[in-house]
Amino acid sequence: TSVRDDGKVFFDLDNIDLPKDFVIKERWLAFIPAGGYGGNHKHARIECFIGIGEDMTFIWQDESGKIQEEEMHPNGEYFLFVVHPYLPHAVINKGSKEAIMLEYANGPLVDVEYLDLI
Repeated sequence: TSVRDDGKVFFDLDNIDLPKDFVIKERWLAFIPAGGYGGNHKHARIECFIGIGEDMTFIWQDESGKIQEEEMHPNGEYFLFVVHPYLPHAVINKGSKEAIMLEYANGPLVDVEYLDLI
């Protein structure tokens, strides 16, 4: 959930609408430079994240092996992205300014396999 006030946006970090039965074990605030990325891997844990930036893109590989992309912050809207175990994924900042990613995870980052999605 977020509250908008005169152009500012506030997230209540303890009350983000996470999937049912999701237990937060880790939380991260990542700053991603212009042209930078995070992920480009798959792993055992579930991650939930919100991208905040002018051109943040979520990239994943579907069941058929095709690479998919979705804008994370289109038209000023905020969306929660849920990454299920072993889903190949990455987040890239295609913008010209630093961006932020708010991330929740249900456990430590283990069983990581790095990939070439981007």
